Amino acid sequence: MSIDGFLTFLGFLAAGYALLDSVSKLRISLHAKRQVFSFLGMVISVSILILPKSPQSQLPDFYPQVLVNLISIMEAGSIGVGGFAYILIFFWCAIAYVLYRFSKPTVGSLAKLNILVERLLHQRRYLELTELLKPYMALIGKVAHRQTIGQKLHDWLGFGGPFKQSIAGMLQDSIEGRRRFHIAGFDVRSRLRKAGRFVISPLAHLTPSYSRATQNAVELEASLLEHPGLLKFLVFSRADFIVEIMKFPVRSTEDFLAEIMRRMMHAPDSHFFRELKLLSTEWGGGGFPNEAQADLLRAIILDSRFAADHLVWKPVGDEAIRTIKTDQDYRRMLLEKPYDDNADLLGDITYSTAKFFDIMVRSAMLQGQESHMWLMYMSSLVRELNLVHSNEDIVDPEDEFPTLAMRLIWEIMGFLEDWILIHEKLPEENYHLLQDNFKEQRGASIVSWSIEDYGSAVREIAANEFLPDRFRIDRWESFVRLTNRLAGAGLPHTIKMNLIFRVVKPDGYSSHGDLTETLSTLHAQIDHVVRFDSTELNEALGF
Repeated sequence: MSIDGFLTFLGFLAAGYALLDSVSKLRISLHAKRQVFSFLGMVISVSILILPKSPQSQLPDFYPQVLVNLISIMEAGSIGVGGFAYILIFFWCAIAYVLYRFSKPTVGSLAKLNILVERLLHQRRYLELTELLKPYMALIGKVAHRQTIGQKLHDWLGFGGPFKQSIAGMLQDSIEGRRRFHIAGFDVRSRLRKAGRFVISPLAHLTPSYSRATQNAVELEASLLEHPGLLKFLVFSRADFIVEIMKFPVRSTEDFLAEIMRRMMHAPDSHFFRELKLLSTEWGGGGFPNEAQADLLRAIILDSRFAADHLVWKPVGDEAIRTIKTDQDYRRMLLEKPYDDNADLLGDITYSTAKFFDIMVRSAMLQGQESHMWLMYMSSLVRELNLVHSNEDIVDPEDEFPTLAMRLIWEIMGFLEDWILIHEKLPEENYHLLQDNFKEQRGASIVSWSIEDYGSAVREIAANEFLPDRFRIDRWESFVRLTNRLAGAGLPHTIKMNLIFRVVKPDGYSSHGDLTETLSTLHAQIDHVVRFDSTELNEALGF
């Protein structure tokens, strides 16, 4: 390579950079310092090799002997010094590409990243935006909420270090405890802590505050959480990026999660419906062949604590109930005949919500997750589906499921029964099977809450006189069969008795009051063999 050739290469390089659009230039500048150092290293190295006209005789005197020997060896090679210069340029190109694609995000790059994100959002280049930001998501969350080591140190010193004053600390101090430090009417401890803060606080000026970086990170976080175009894009694409956003602190993502879940629940091709359908297909021996494609549900199912901490259950349950209550078109559809194909159920918002809860709850139970994430939505869904039938004529009351709403009620009751019976598959030491959770109603375990919820749902069905008699009797018989299945000793017997008392004689206030007469009427109409085997229930009903 000659000097002219090298200068031509640099000229083409500069011209190519000049032709780039502003967004591409900003992407390159995110790691400009590293790129500059590598570029200067390449230019200097190539210049050292090709500037002398004849390296063996005209090397500058200031070249060290080691460099002279190295150049002599290169010149004696088959490709010469010019060939080695080409190798250096190719090597620099590889380094530049690696730095461009895989450089570790830094706090200093957030300012340029903020500008770049604004332009990508303005140009609606959402796919490129998500690919660019994914490596930065953890850094953005930490810096925005001042969780980096440097920020924590600065804030700790700024608030007085070990003498930091806090509301919680002040409220926890008893009046008697504070009086012990009073001397001649003065609060000595308070004065000493104030003096300590006065001494320590100035030390914060010796550490960087990262205030500008914090502002940039906050603006980036706001752009991701509030931009309507990006929100619409994420409903159908890049579920993995939704998971990355959810890793921000909960107080930041609550509104975002509620809005995007609401949108997904009304979009048939969204991640919510698509991934539920993927997980509805199982191998013959167990497992899901399409599991790898369910990015959103995998993150929630495999880490139930992550799902619980981010309140994933709330927007899903709230939106399903709101839809049943207020969407008149959907209410009319609930009164029509059920779907002919069971696969169509996965496109129904209520069934998909119940299926979603089923996956989450079973995951939480199997992982022993104490802070589960479902509350009492299932019985609330049953109640709202029940109310759809008020003052409505049922076309075929003797059918098993005269309306779609009744089919959905049956599905929900099946999920609740499965949650109660899952105790048969859990190890005894699992949190949800601890005896302390069953000493009182509404224990902390999911099995205990399932008993409460299932009992509420049974009472809702039994009390609704607008439902066909056959449907009410069938649901009551399912309840009786469930209690008969539970053994007469140990934990299964405890579960059985809790179920019976929750349905027949619930503690405290019950919206339907005393249903003993109604339940006895239903009980008298079920299969006599099933009724005969239900000894404890017969006693509770006075049979």
